[in-house]
Amino acid sequence: MVKWQTSKMAGSILNSLSVLILNQYIFIILLLYFMWQNANFVLSNITNSQENTKGFDCLEKKRLVEEFIEEETRNNYSEEEDMNKEETKEFDPSEWSLSRFEMGRYLGNGKFGHVYLARERESKFIVALKVISKRQLNLCQLTDSLTREVEILSHLRHPNIIGFYGFFQTQKRVYLMLEWAPLGDLYGLMKKQTNRRFSEEMASKIIQQITMAIGYMHQMNVIHRDLKPENILCFHNNIFKIADFGWSVHTPSNRRKTLCGTLDYLCPEMINYQFHDNRVDVWTIGVLAYELVVGRPPFESHNEQDIKKEIMNLIFQFPNCMIATRDLQSYKYQIILGSQNDFNLQINIYIFINYNGTILKYYSQIRFILLQNRQGKTRLSKWYVYYDDAEKVKLQNEVHRLIVCRDTKHTNFLEFRNYKIIYKRYAGLFFALCVDVSDNELTMLELIHLYVEVLDKYFGNVCELDIVFNFNKAYSIFDEMIVGGEIIETSKQVIINAVKNIELLD
Repeated sequence: MVKWQTSKMAGSILNSLSVLILNQYIFIILLLYFMWQNANFVLSNITNSQENTKGFDCLEKKRLVEEFIEEETRNNYSEEEDMNKEETKEFDPSEWSLSRFEMGRYLGNGKFGHVYLARERESKFIVALKVISKRQLNLCQLTDSLTREVEILSHLRHPNIIGFYGFFQTQKRVYLMLEWAPLGDLYGLMKKQTNRRFSEEMASKIIQQITMAIGYMHQMNVIHRDLKPENILCFHNNIFKIADFGWSVHTPSNRRKTLCGTLDYLCPEMINYQFHDNRVDVWTIGVLAYELVVGRPPFESHNEQDIKKEIMNLIFQFPNCMIATRDLQSYKYQIILGSQNDFNLQINIYIFINYNGTILKYYSQIRFILLQNRQGKTRLSKWYVYYDDAEKVKLQNEVHRLIVCRDTKHTNFLEFRNYKIIYKRYAGLFFALCVDVSDNELTMLELIHLYVEVLDKYFGNVCELDIVFNFNKAYSIFDEMIVGGEIIETSKQVIINAVKNIELLD
Protein backbone atom coordinates (compact mmCIF):
# COMPACT_ATOMS: atom_id res chain seq x y z
CA MET A 1 0.00 0.00 0.00
CA VAL A 2 1.38 3.35 -1.01
CA LYS A 3 1.54 5.99 1.74
CA TRP A 4 -0.06 9.36 1.26
CA GLN A 5 2.30 12.31 1.23
CA THR A 6 -0.07 15.11 2.08
CA SER A 7 -3.65 15.37 3.24
CA LYS A 8 -4.13 18.88 1.90
CA MET A 9 -3.97 17.93 -1.78
CA ALA A 10 -6.89 15.52 -1.97
CA GLY A 11 -9.13 17.81 0.03
CA SER A 12 -8.59 20.72 -2.34
CA ILE A 13 -8.37 18.97 -5.69
CA LEU A 14 -11.99 19.44 -6.71
CA ASN A 15 -12.54 23.12 -5.97
CA SER A 16 -11.56 23.75 -9.57
CA LEU A 17 -9.93 21.71 -12.29
CA SER A 18 -7.64 23.63 -14.63
CA VAL A 19 -5.86 20.54 -15.87
CA LEU A 20 -7.91 18.01 -17.71
CA ILE A 21 -7.00 15.29 -20.15
CA LEU A 22 -3.57 16.73 -20.94
CA ASN A 23 -2.46 13.41 -22.22
CA GLN A 24 -4.86 10.51 -22.47
CA TYR A 25 -2.63 8.24 -20.42
CA ILE A 26 -0.50 10.42 -18.20
CA PHE A 27 -3.33 12.47 -16.73
CA ILE A 28 -5.34 9.44 -15.73
CA ILE A 29 -2.40 7.54 -14.24
CA LEU A 30 -1.34 10.58 -12.25
CA LEU A 31 -4.84 11.26 -10.99
CA LEU A 32 -5.48 7.67 -9.91
CA TYR A 33 -1.98 7.33 -8.47
CA PHE A 34 -2.35 10.62 -6.62
CA MET A 35 -5.69 9.63 -5.10
CA TRP A 36 -4.38 6.23 -4.02
CA GLN A 37 -1.27 7.72 -2.45
CA ASN A 38 -3.40 9.86 -0.16
CA ALA A 39 -5.88 7.20 0.94
CA ASN A 40 -4.13 5.72 3.95
CA PHE A 41 -3.01 9.08 5.29
CA VAL A 42 -6.53 10.53 5.22
CA LEU A 43 -8.02 7.49 6.90
CA SER A 44 -5.37 7.54 9.60
CA ASN A 45 -6.28 11.14 10.42
CA ILE A 46 -10.03 10.65 10.50
CA THR A 47 -11.31 10.19 14.03
CA ASN A 48 -14.75 9.06 15.08
CA SER A 49 -17.29 11.35 13.45
CA GLN A 50 -19.94 13.12 15.46
CA GLU A 51 -22.37 11.63 12.98
CA ASN A 52 -22.96 8.11 14.29
CA THR A 53 -24.11 6.60 10.99
CA LYS A 54 -24.19 2.82 10.87
CA GLY A 55 -22.71 1.15 7.82
CA PHE A 56 -25.20 -0.52 5.53
CA ASP A 57 -24.84 -1.98 2.07
CA CYS A 58 -26.64 0.33 -0.32
CA LEU A 59 -25.68 -1.87 -3.24
CA GLU A 60 -27.72 -4.70 -1.76
CA LYS A 61 -30.74 -2.42 -1.46
CA LYS A 62 -30.16 -1.31 -5.01
CA ARG A 63 -30.31 -4.95 -6.12
CA LEU A 64 -33.59 -5.39 -4.25
CA VAL A 65 -35.10 -2.50 -6.20
CA GLU A 66 -33.88 -3.92 -9.51
CA GLU A 67 -35.18 -7.39 -8.68
CA PHE A 68 -38.53 -5.91 -7.64
CA ILE A 69 -38.84 -4.07 -10.98
CA GLU A 70 -37.85 -7.19 -12.94
CA GLU A 71 -40.43 -9.28 -11.09
CA GLU A 72 -43.22 -6.83 -11.88
CA THR A 73 -42.12 -6.80 -15.52
CA ARG A 74 -42.29 -10.60 -15.67
CA ASN A 75 -45.81 -10.45 -14.24
CA ASN A 76 -46.86 -8.12 -17.09
CA TYR A 77 -47.26 -5.22 -14.69
CA SER A 78 -47.95 -2.01 -16.64
CA GLU A 79 -47.00 1.12 -14.74
CA GLU A 80 -48.60 3.35 -17.38
CA GLU A 81 -51.97 1.62 -17.05
CA ASP A 82 -51.80 1.73 -13.27
CA MET A 83 -50.93 5.43 -13.34
CA ASN A 84 -53.93 6.14 -15.57
CA LYS A 85 -56.23 4.28 -13.18
CA GLU A 86 -54.82 6.08 -10.17
CA GLU A 87 -55.00 9.61 -11.60
CA THR A 88 -58.57 10.41 -12.65
CA LYS A 89 -58.84 14.02 -11.45
CA GLU A 90 -59.78 16.78 -13.85
CA PHE A 91 -57.08 19.18 -14.98
CA ASP A 92 -56.48 21.80 -12.29
CA PRO A 93 -53.94 24.56 -13.14
CA SER A 94 -53.75 25.66 -9.50
CA GLU A 95 -51.91 22.56 -8.24
CA TRP A 96 -49.41 20.04 -9.51
CA SER A 97 -50.82 16.64 -10.41
CA LEU A 98 -50.42 14.02 -13.10
CA SER A 99 -53.42 15.48 -14.95
CA ARG A 100 -51.36 18.59 -15.71
CA PHE A 101 -49.05 16.57 -17.95
CA GLU A 102 -49.31 14.87 -21.31
CA MET A 103 -47.29 11.69 -20.88
CA GLY A 104 -44.74 10.86 -23.56
CA ARG A 105 -42.35 8.03 -24.23
CA TYR A 106 -40.51 5.95 -21.68
CA LEU A 107 -36.95 7.25 -21.14
CA GLY A 108 -35.38 4.69 -18.82
CA ASN A 109 -34.93 3.43 -15.27
CA GLY A 110 -33.92 5.46 -12.26
CA LYS A 111 -32.79 3.94 -8.98
CA PHE A 112 -36.29 3.86 -7.54
CA GLY A 113 -38.53 3.71 -10.59
CA HIS A 114 -39.00 4.82 -14.18
CA VAL A 115 -38.53 8.07 -16.07
CA TYR A 116 -40.95 9.35 -18.71
CA LEU A 117 -41.01 12.29 -21.07
CA ALA A 118 -43.88 14.62 -20.20
CA ARG A 119 -45.24 17.97 -21.35
CA GLU A 120 -47.06 20.44 -19.14
CA ARG A 121 -50.44 21.06 -20.75
CA GLU A 122 -50.66 24.83 -20.29
CA SER A 123 -47.11 26.03 -20.95
CA LYS A 124 -46.09 23.10 -23.22
CA PHE A 125 -42.90 22.90 -21.18
CA ILE A 126 -41.16 19.53 -21.49
CA VAL A 127 -39.80 17.75 -18.43
CA ALA A 128 -38.48 14.35 -17.47
CA LEU A 129 -40.97 12.89 -15.00
CA LYS A 130 -39.38 10.48 -12.56
CA VAL A 131 -42.07 8.10 -11.27
CA ILE A 132 -41.22 6.45 -7.96
CA SER A 133 -43.26 3.66 -6.40
CA LYS A 134 -43.89 4.15 -2.68
CA ARG A 135 -44.24 0.39 -2.35
CA GLN A 136 -40.70 -0.09 -3.67
CA LEU A 137 -39.38 2.56 -1.32
CA ASN A 138 -41.02 0.98 1.71
CA LEU A 139 -40.01 -2.54 0.70
CA CYS A 140 -36.35 -1.59 0.36
CA GLN A 141 -36.39 0.98 3.18
CA LEU A 142 -35.25 3.75 0.87
CA THR A 143 -37.69 6.51 1.79
CA ASP A 144 -34.89 8.47 3.44
CA SER A 145 -32.83 8.25 0.24
CA LEU A 146 -35.64 9.83 -1.77
CA THR A 147 -36.16 12.55 0.82
CA ARG A 148 -32.45 13.28 0.72
CA GLU A 149 -32.44 13.43 -3.09
CA VAL A 150 -35.30 15.95 -3.15
CA GLU A 151 -33.67 18.07 -0.45
CA ILE A 152 -30.32 18.14 -2.23
CA LEU A 153 -31.76 18.88 -5.68
CA SER A 154 -33.83 21.71 -4.21
CA HIS A 155 -30.71 23.50 -2.95
CA LEU A 156 -28.28 22.98 -5.85
CA ARG A 157 -28.07 25.51 -8.69
CA HIS A 158 -25.24 24.94 -11.16
CA PRO A 159 -25.02 24.85 -14.99
CA ASN A 160 -23.62 21.31 -14.82
CA ILE A 161 -26.18 19.88 -12.38
CA ILE A 162 -29.58 18.69 -13.61
CA GLY A 163 -32.44 21.11 -13.02
CA PHE A 164 -35.14 20.25 -10.49
CA TYR A 165 -38.57 21.88 -10.91
CA GLY A 166 -40.50 20.33 -8.04
CA PHE A 167 -42.46 17.24 -7.03
CA PHE A 168 -45.95 15.98 -6.24
CA GLN A 169 -47.35 12.69 -5.02
CA THR A 170 -50.36 10.41 -5.15
CA GLN A 171 -51.37 7.56 -2.91
CA LYS A 172 -49.05 5.13 -4.67
CA ARG A 173 -46.29 7.23 -6.20
CA VAL A 174 -44.01 10.22 -5.94
CA TYR A 175 -43.31 12.27 -9.09
CA LEU A 176 -40.14 14.34 -9.53
CA MET A 177 -40.12 17.00 -12.27
CA LEU A 178 -36.60 17.14 -13.69
CA GLU A 179 -34.81 18.82 -16.57
CA TRP A 180 -35.04 16.74 -19.74
CA ALA A 181 -31.77 15.70 -21.39
CA PRO A 182 -32.53 15.34 -25.13
CA LEU A 183 -29.29 13.45 -25.88
CA GLY A 184 -29.60 10.84 -23.14
CA ASP A 185 -26.81 9.84 -20.78
CA LEU A 186 -23.05 9.69 -21.18
CA TYR A 187 -23.06 5.89 -21.19
CA GLY A 188 -25.25 5.86 -24.30
CA LEU A 189 -22.99 8.44 -25.93
CA MET A 190 -19.93 6.33 -25.11
CA LYS A 191 -21.42 3.30 -26.86
CA LYS A 192 -21.69 5.32 -30.08
CA GLN A 193 -17.96 6.15 -30.08
CA THR A 194 -15.36 4.06 -31.88
CA ASN A 195 -14.15 1.47 -29.36
CA ARG A 196 -16.30 3.38 -26.84
CA ARG A 197 -13.50 5.93 -26.47
CA PHE A 198 -13.64 9.72 -26.67
CA SER A 199 -10.97 11.96 -28.13
CA GLU A 200 -8.70 13.78 -25.68
CA GLU A 201 -10.40 17.09 -26.48
CA MET A 202 -13.89 15.74 -25.90
CA ALA A 203 -12.90 13.87 -22.75
CA SER A 204 -11.34 17.04 -21.36
CA LYS A 205 -14.55 19.00 -21.90
CA ILE A 206 -16.58 16.35 -20.12
CA ILE A 207 -14.22 16.04 -17.16
CA GLN A 208 -13.90 19.81 -16.82
CA GLN A 209 -17.65 20.33 -16.53
CA ILE A 210 -18.20 17.40 -14.19
CA THR A 211 -15.36 18.53 -11.95
CA MET A 212 -16.69 22.08 -11.72
CA ALA A 213 -20.07 20.67 -10.68
CA ILE A 214 -18.52 18.35 -8.10
CA GLY A 215 -16.42 21.22 -6.74
CA TYR A 216 -19.58 23.31 -6.31
CA MET A 217 -21.34 20.41 -4.59
CA HIS A 218 -18.47 20.01 -2.15
CA GLN A 219 -18.62 23.70 -1.34
CA MET A 220 -22.29 23.10 -0.52
CA ASN A 221 -21.29 20.14 1.70
CA VAL A 222 -22.82 17.60 -0.69
CA ILE A 223 -21.11 14.33 -1.64
CA HIS A 224 -22.49 12.56 -4.72
CA ARG A 225 -21.00 9.08 -4.12
CA ASP A 226 -22.42 7.54 -7.31
CA LEU A 227 -20.73 9.33 -10.17
CA LYS A 228 -20.72 7.19 -13.34
CA PRO A 229 -21.55 7.62 -17.06
CA GLU A 230 -25.17 6.58 -16.51
CA ASN A 231 -25.62 9.48 -14.08
CA ILE A 232 -24.20 12.12 -16.39
CA LEU A 233 -26.72 13.55 -18.86
CA CYS A 234 -25.91 15.03 -22.27
CA PHE A 235 -27.23 18.23 -23.80
CA HIS A 236 -26.62 20.12 -27.02
CA ASN A 237 -23.42 22.16 -27.48
CA ASN A 238 -21.43 19.54 -25.53
CA ILE A 239 -23.00 20.41 -22.19
CA PHE A 240 -22.97 17.68 -19.53
CA LYS A 241 -24.84 17.62 -16.22
CA ILE A 242 -24.75 15.40 -13.16
CA ALA A 243 -28.01 13.68 -12.21
CA ASP A 244 -29.40 10.96 -9.94
CA PHE A 245 -28.68 12.05 -6.37
CA GLY A 246 -30.24 9.01 -4.72
CA TRP A 247 -27.03 8.02 -2.93
CA SER A 248 -25.86 11.59 -2.32
CA VAL A 249 -25.70 13.04 1.15
CA HIS A 250 -25.71 16.52 2.63
CA THR A 251 -23.34 16.20 5.53
CA PRO A 252 -21.86 19.24 7.31
CA SER A 253 -19.61 16.87 9.24
CA ASN A 254 -18.43 15.60 5.84
CA ARG A 255 -17.76 12.05 7.04
CA ARG A 256 -19.83 9.01 6.22
CA LYS A 257 -19.46 5.28 6.71
CA THR A 258 -21.94 3.77 4.25
CA LEU A 259 -21.24 1.73 1.16
CA CYS A 260 -23.09 3.37 -1.71
CA GLY A 261 -22.55 3.83 -5.40
CA THR A 262 -21.52 1.45 -8.15
CA LEU A 263 -18.78 -1.03 -7.27
CA ASP A 264 -16.56 -0.32 -10.30
CA TYR A 265 -16.25 3.29 -9.13
CA LEU A 266 -15.90 2.83 -5.39
CA CYS A 267 -12.75 3.96 -3.60
CA PRO A 268 -10.92 1.76 -1.05
CA GLU A 269 -12.36 3.58 1.98
CA MET A 270 -15.93 2.79 0.98
CA ILE A 271 -15.18 -0.85 0.18
CA ASN A 272 -13.69 -1.23 3.67
CA TYR A 273 -16.72 0.50 5.27
CA GLN A 274 -14.38 3.16 6.62
CA PHE A 275 -15.27 6.77 7.26
CA HIS A 276 -14.99 8.85 4.11
CA ASP A 277 -15.57 12.41 2.98
CA ASN A 278 -15.90 14.28 -0.30
CA ARG A 279 -12.63 12.78 -1.54
CA VAL A 280 -14.59 9.73 -2.66
CA ASP A 281 -15.81 11.85 -5.58
CA VAL A 282 -12.20 12.72 -6.42
CA TRP A 283 -11.38 9.04 -6.85
CA THR A 284 -14.46 8.55 -9.02
CA ILE A 285 -13.46 11.36 -11.37
CA GLY A 286 -10.14 9.60 -11.90
CA VAL A 287 -11.95 6.36 -12.74
CA LEU A 288 -14.30 8.24 -15.07
CA ALA A 289 -11.38 9.95 -16.82
CA TYR A 290 -9.77 6.56 -17.43
CA GLU A 291 -12.97 5.11 -18.87
CA LEU A 292 -13.57 8.03 -21.23
CA VAL A 293 -10.23 7.60 -23.01
CA VAL A 294 -9.73 3.83 -22.63
CA GLY A 295 -13.30 2.69 -23.22
CA ARG A 296 -13.78 0.68 -20.04
CA PRO A 297 -13.37 1.17 -16.27
CA PRO A 298 -9.89 0.52 -14.85
CA PHE A 299 -11.23 -2.03 -12.37
CA GLU A 300 -13.42 -4.57 -14.12
CA SER A 301 -14.24 -8.19 -13.41
CA HIS A 302 -17.19 -10.60 -13.37
CA ASN A 303 -16.53 -11.32 -9.71
CA GLU A 304 -17.19 -8.74 -6.98
CA GLN A 305 -14.34 -9.96 -4.81
CA ASP A 306 -11.91 -9.65 -7.72
CA ILE A 307 -13.01 -6.07 -8.34
CA LYS A 308 -12.54 -5.20 -4.68
CA LYS A 309 -9.09 -6.77 -4.72
CA GLU A 310 -8.10 -4.80 -7.82
CA ILE A 311 -9.30 -1.55 -6.28
CA MET A 312 -7.58 -2.14 -2.94
CA ASN A 313 -4.29 -3.04 -4.64
CA LEU A 314 -4.60 -0.59 -7.55
CA ILE A 315 -4.42 -3.39 -10.11
CA PHE A 316 -5.22 -2.06 -13.57
CA GLN A 317 -3.54 -1.75 -16.94
CA PHE A 318 -3.87 -0.06 -20.29
CA PRO A 319 -4.65 -2.05 -23.44
CA ASN A 320 -1.65 -3.40 -25.35
CA CYS A 321 -2.12 -0.78 -28.05
CA MET A 322 -1.31 1.93 -25.53
CA ILE A 323 2.34 2.46 -24.72
CA ALA A 324 2.06 5.30 -22.24
CA THR A 325 2.63 3.01 -19.24
CA ARG A 326 6.23 2.40 -20.28
CA ASP A 327 6.88 6.06 -21.04
CA LEU A 328 5.46 7.10 -17.69
CA GLN A 329 8.66 6.03 -15.94
CA SER A 330 10.48 8.89 -17.66
CA TYR A 331 8.08 11.53 -16.43
CA LYS A 332 8.31 13.71 -13.35
CA TYR A 333 5.31 15.64 -12.18
CA GLN A 334 4.49 18.31 -9.67
CA ILE A 335 1.04 19.37 -8.46
CA ILE A 336 0.82 22.95 -7.34
CA LEU A 337 -2.21 23.88 -5.27
CA GLY A 338 -3.48 27.24 -4.11
CA SER A 339 -4.26 28.05 -0.51
CA GLN A 340 -6.83 25.70 0.97
CA ASN A 341 -7.61 28.19 3.72
CA ASP A 342 -8.99 30.81 1.32
CA PHE A 343 -12.53 29.66 0.57
CA ASN A 344 -12.99 32.15 -2.25
CA LEU A 345 -9.69 31.32 -3.91
CA GLN A 346 -10.55 28.64 -6.42
CA ILE A 347 -7.83 26.02 -6.41
CA ASN A 348 -5.99 25.40 -9.68
CA ILE A 349 -4.10 22.19 -10.41
CA TYR A 350 -1.13 22.36 -12.72
CA ILE A 351 0.56 19.15 -13.77
CA PHE A 352 4.04 19.82 -15.12
CA ILE A 353 5.48 16.99 -17.18
CA ASN A 354 9.27 17.36 -17.27
CA TYR A 355 9.89 15.39 -20.44
CA ASN A 356 12.31 16.63 -23.09
CA GLY A 357 11.99 20.10 -21.60
CA THR A 358 8.31 20.44 -22.52
CA ILE A 359 5.35 21.44 -20.40
CA LEU A 360 2.06 20.02 -21.60
CA LYS A 361 -0.80 22.45 -22.09
CA TYR A 362 -3.71 22.48 -19.69
CA TYR A 363 -7.33 23.44 -19.92
CA SER A 364 -8.09 27.10 -19.22
CA GLN A 365 -11.33 28.72 -18.17
CA ILE A 366 -12.74 32.21 -17.94
CA ARG A 367 -13.65 32.70 -14.31
CA PHE A 368 -15.86 35.76 -14.59
CA ILE A 369 -16.70 38.68 -16.89
CA LEU A 370 -17.63 42.21 -15.80
CA LEU A 371 -18.93 45.23 -17.70
CA GLN A 372 -18.58 48.37 -15.56
CA ASN A 373 -18.82 52.10 -16.14
CA ARG A 374 -16.33 54.64 -14.79
CA GLN A 375 -18.37 55.11 -11.61
CA GLY A 376 -18.04 51.42 -10.80
CA LYS A 377 -21.63 50.46 -11.63
CA THR A 378 -21.71 46.90 -12.95
CA ARG A 379 -23.93 46.70 -16.02
CA LEU A 380 -23.35 43.04 -16.77
CA SER A 381 -21.67 40.17 -14.94
CA LYS A 382 -21.13 36.50 -15.77
CA TRP A 383 -19.75 34.09 -13.17
CA TYR A 384 -18.37 30.75 -14.35
CA VAL A 385 -16.88 29.84 -10.97
CA TYR A 386 -18.90 29.82 -7.77
CA TYR A 387 -18.62 32.86 -5.48
CA ASP A 388 -21.11 33.85 -2.81
CA ASP A 389 -22.91 37.18 -3.15
CA ALA A 390 -20.66 39.03 -0.72
CA GLU A 391 -17.55 37.88 -2.55
CA LYS A 392 -19.01 38.93 -5.91
CA VAL A 393 -19.51 42.47 -4.62
CA LYS A 394 -15.98 42.48 -3.27
CA LEU A 395 -14.56 41.27 -6.59
CA GLN A 396 -16.46 43.90 -8.56
CA ASN A 397 -15.13 46.69 -6.35
CA GLU A 398 -11.56 45.41 -6.49
CA VAL A 399 -11.57 45.02 -10.27
CA HIS A 400 -12.99 48.51 -10.76
CA ARG A 401 -10.37 50.10 -8.50
CA LEU A 402 -7.60 48.33 -10.38
CA ILE A 403 -8.55 49.23 -13.93
CA VAL A 404 -10.30 52.61 -13.75
CA CYS A 405 -7.18 54.49 -12.69
CA ARG A 406 -4.71 52.79 -15.04
CA ASP A 407 -2.96 54.93 -17.61
CA THR A 408 -3.82 54.24 -21.25
CA LYS A 409 -0.11 53.66 -21.86
CA HIS A 410 -0.20 50.61 -19.59
CA THR A 411 -0.92 47.11 -20.81
CA ASN A 412 -4.48 45.82 -20.79
CA PHE A 413 -3.78 43.02 -18.36
CA LEU A 414 -2.64 42.82 -14.74
CA GLU A 415 -2.22 40.24 -12.00
CA PHE A 416 -5.16 39.69 -9.68
CA ARG A 417 -5.46 37.14 -6.82
CA ASN A 418 -3.17 34.57 -8.46
CA TYR A 419 -5.07 35.10 -11.71
CA LYS A 420 -5.06 37.74 -14.39
CA ILE A 421 -7.48 40.50 -15.35
CA ILE A 422 -7.68 41.35 -19.04
CA TYR A 423 -9.70 44.44 -19.86
CA LYS A 424 -10.56 46.91 -22.60
CA ARG A 425 -12.56 50.14 -22.62
CA TYR A 426 -15.32 50.63 -25.19
CA ALA A 427 -18.24 53.08 -25.31
CA GLY A 428 -17.61 54.34 -21.79
CA LEU A 429 -17.59 50.83 -20.37
CA PHE A 430 -14.77 48.66 -19.06
CA PHE A 431 -14.96 45.07 -20.30
CA ALA A 432 -12.95 42.87 -17.90
CA LEU A 433 -12.26 39.13 -17.87
CA CYS A 434 -10.58 37.09 -15.13
CA VAL A 435 -8.51 34.17 -16.45
CA ASP A 436 -5.59 31.98 -15.43
CA VAL A 437 -2.12 33.53 -15.45
CA SER A 438 -0.94 31.39 -18.36
CA ASP A 439 -3.83 32.23 -20.69
CA ASN A 440 -3.11 34.11 -23.89
CA GLU A 441 -3.87 37.80 -23.39
CA LEU A 442 -4.39 38.50 -27.09
CA THR A 443 -6.99 35.74 -27.36
CA MET A 444 -8.99 37.27 -24.54
CA LEU A 445 -8.66 40.80 -25.94
CA GLU A 446 -9.96 39.47 -29.25
CA LEU A 447 -12.89 37.93 -27.40
CA ILE A 448 -13.76 41.31 -25.86
CA HIS A 449 -13.46 42.96 -29.26
CA LEU A 450 -15.70 40.29 -30.80
CA TYR A 451 -18.35 40.88 -28.16
CA VAL A 452 -18.29 44.63 -28.79
CA GLU A 453 -18.55 44.07 -32.55
CA VAL A 454 -21.57 41.82 -32.06
CA LEU A 455 -23.19 44.44 -29.80
CA ASP A 456 -22.50 47.15 -32.41
CA LYS A 457 -23.96 45.06 -35.20
CA TYR A 458 -26.99 44.10 -33.14
CA PHE A 459 -27.80 47.52 -31.63
CA GLY A 460 -25.96 49.82 -34.05
CA ASN A 461 -23.20 51.85 -32.35
CA VAL A 462 -23.87 50.39 -28.94
CA CYS A 463 -23.80 52.62 -25.88
CA GLU A 464 -24.24 52.04 -22.16
CA LEU A 465 -27.99 52.70 -22.30
CA ASP A 466 -28.44 49.97 -24.91
CA ILE A 467 -27.05 47.46 -22.45
CA VAL A 468 -29.04 48.89 -19.54
CA PHE A 469 -32.39 48.64 -21.34
CA ASN A 470 -31.58 45.44 -23.23
CA PHE A 471 -29.50 43.57 -20.68
CA ASN A 472 -31.25 40.28 -21.47
CA LYS A 473 -30.03 40.48 -25.08
CA ALA A 474 -26.53 41.35 -23.89
CA TYR A 475 -26.56 38.26 -21.69
CA SER A 476 -27.90 36.12 -24.55
CA ILE A 477 -25.00 37.18 -26.75
CA PHE A 478 -22.52 36.13 -24.07
CA ASP A 479 -24.31 32.81 -23.65
CA GLU A 480 -23.93 32.09 -27.36
CA MET A 481 -20.21 32.87 -27.23
CA ILE A 482 -19.20 31.27 -23.92
CA VAL A 483 -20.52 28.21 -22.09
CA GLY A 484 -19.13 27.16 -18.73
CA GLY A 485 -16.23 29.58 -19.11
CA GLU A 486 -15.18 28.08 -22.44
CA ILE A 487 -15.31 29.92 -25.78
CA ILE A 488 -17.56 27.93 -28.10
CA GLU A 489 -18.51 30.36 -30.88
CA THR A 490 -16.58 33.17 -32.59
CA SER A 491 -18.69 33.81 -35.71
CA LYS A 492 -20.52 37.12 -35.45
CA GLN A 493 -23.27 36.08 -37.84
CA VAL A 494 -23.89 32.77 -36.10
CA ILE A 495 -24.15 34.52 -32.73
CA ILE A 496 -26.53 37.20 -34.02
CA ASN A 497 -28.73 34.65 -35.80
CA ALA A 498 -28.96 32.60 -32.61
CA VAL A 499 -30.00 35.65 -30.55
CA LYS A 500 -32.62 36.61 -33.14
CA ASN A 501 -34.02 33.09 -33.07
CA ILE A 502 -34.38 33.41 -29.30
CA GLU A 503 -36.28 36.67 -29.85
CA LEU A 504 -38.72 34.88 -32.15
CA LEU A 505 -39.38 32.29 -29.45
CA ASP A 506 -40.08 35.06 -26.95
